[in-house]
Amino acid sequence: MKGIEAIREMNRNNLYSFYQGIGRTAGFETGMVSSARYVSNAAMEWPSYILGGGKMSRSSLLQIFNRMKDDTLPFFWMRPMDEDPEFEEFAGEHGIRKVNLWRGMYLKRSAPFLLPPPSPELMFEEVITQRDLKSWLRVLNQEIMTCRELEAKNFFNLLSDPSFRFFRVSNGRKTVSTIMMHKRTTETGIYMVSTSSDERGKGIGSWVTASSIDRFIADGCRNFVLHATPSGFPVYRKLGFEECCEYGIFWMYGKK
Repeated sequence: MKGIEAIREMNRNNLYSFYQGIGRTAGFETGMVSSARYVSNAAMEWPSYILGGGKMSRSSLLQIFNRMKDDTLPFFWMRPMDEDPEFEEFAGEHGIRKVNLWRGMYLKRSAPFLLPPPSPELMFEEVITQRDLKSWLRVLNQEIMTCRELEAKNFFNLLSDPSFRFFRVSNGRKTVSTIMMHKRTTETGIYMVSTSSDERGKGIGSWVTASSIDRFIADGCRNFVLHATPSGFPVYRKLGFEECCEYGIFWMYGKK
């Protein structure tokens, strides 16, 4: 296995590339503020995030906090927890609180999983048309997004971008599970894994993840990263992923 710092760097870089890549393709503002990256949707809807930034001076942080307050920067900040151990306390003093914790995970693998489908009627397939992408998004919006839904138009151009690929599991009538892969030179990231609530507990999430990894192993990819929520963490552990870092999701209190 690569050194832990190299793994963490791959994990961070894929995450930041994923969000800024989607932002650029959708026509959103992307850039740097101090040492942090950001992608900003004018409507402050997903994917609007400040990303990373390392340990900053308190004056730099205050400038960013003020811009979050006046809506010239996103009001969600995604950052590795080991970048600045004192950030959480300082941010809390200025109305910014941690609302979620993701675990960065890593897998090095050259042999495909070749898992059988959980049920004979289920099909694993790549999403390549706008019609299927809309079906893919319906599941994602229903199962993951808790407020404003993701708009299909922000994803259409990604269908022709070779660094982003969409896959789904369908039962012949509708999409029941989703996944999105983001490939860079050194690693491939796994995102947007969701399964319809009435299909959970059947191993579909593991199957769609393993099957997607198999596709990329066939193309020569060996390093895979993801960012797990508490509910997804046990699934990825069973597939062999190891935890390498943590990300705090910070939110400015009162913003919607």
